[in-house]
Amino acid sequence: MPSPLTSQEVKRTSVSLWRSLLRKVRANFPLKLISLASAIVLYFYVQSERNPMIARTLVATISKINAPIDVEIETEPQQVLVNITGSRQIVERLKDGDVRAMLDLKGVIANDVRTVSLPLNATIPALSEEMRHEVVIELQTLRVKVTLYPPVTRTLSVHANYPKEPPAGFKYGQPEVRPGNVKISGRADFVNSVDHLVVNAAPNDTGAKIEGEFSILALDKKDNPVEGVTLNPARVRVYVQLVEDLPSKIIPISPEIPDQPLPPYSLSDITSTPQQVKIMGRPGRLEQISTLKTEVVSVRDMTQTQVLIVNLIIPPDITVRDASDKPVTTIKLRIEIQKTEPEPTPKATPAPARPPEKKNGG
Repeated sequence: MPSPLTSQEVKRTSVSLWRSLLRKVRANFPLKLISLASAIVLYFYVQSERNPMIARTLVATISKINAPIDVEIETEPQQVLVNITGSRQIVERLKDGDVRAMLDLKGVIANDVRTVSLPLNATIPALSEEMRHEVVIELQTLRVKVTLYPPVTRTLSVHANYPKEPPAGFKYGQPEVRPGNVKISGRADFVNSVDHLVVNAAPNDTGAKIEGEFSILALDKKDNPVEGVTLNPARVRVYVQLVEDLPSKIIPISPEIPDQPLPPYSLSDITSTPQQVKIMGRPGRLEQISTLKTEVVSVRDMTQTQVLIVNLIIPPDITVRDASDKPVTTIKLRIEIQKTEPEPTPKATPAPARPPEKKNGG
């Protein structure tokens, strides 16, 4: 019977076996690697032949059909997940977006903003009719929340922003914006958030008047741009005249009325609108003018209150403007006429009767 191995002998034997194993592994290593790769490929090929049907999950975009005209539509969510099961050859080549989740809005009424829940139907437009029968489509989301925004329209005036630093000795006049009012249309929540419309106008050259077409900006109360609205028109024409900055002063208007109504009528009051204006001219000339007269207005034949538009008598070397700094040549004159009732004539008081005279001896 052989004697047992010592620990040293066991150790030497183990080392020898490992070295022998390593030599065998290193021998023909490239061939062995190729064999391993071939085995893996063969495994997957066999699996594919044994399992020709596969399942995948793709992202489908929601497409709307039969939508009401000019109505903006939002869906929540905007995309859904779809499970696709079918032939490997068909399913493997599909990608996100190939599957369409169809949302049919036929018969949906949108007179005002409303939210409804509607069903989805899935299809794959990229596949032929025959191929579609070879796959099964399962929507993970069967219904979606749909919000409809019918269009609304508002009309707002346009304000012109322009440089407030004209050349020395000049100033910019009152801006003229044409058209002055613009229509805003779109979703009700977007349109209602518009607080004002502005155009940023600027002269073409330094020290020149401002004239041209400029784009309109729709802004909210915090002067932030409002997106998603349509402006009609989208551009307006702005004209700002550059005028000489002359001295000015405020003077009252003096209606020129030379006569009075015929009896029984009388003139009770005269009111002009505006009651005062700003005149501009040379300093010496301004000192000579204290009031601005109107053309002569006769009230002789008036029998009732009237409102007239009358001309101002403006000296040729004077410019007249109203409180808004707009040129003015006429005013509105209200002439109040009242009928005077004649005082009643006092009745004559009859003399008291004299007592009868007494006869002598009576």
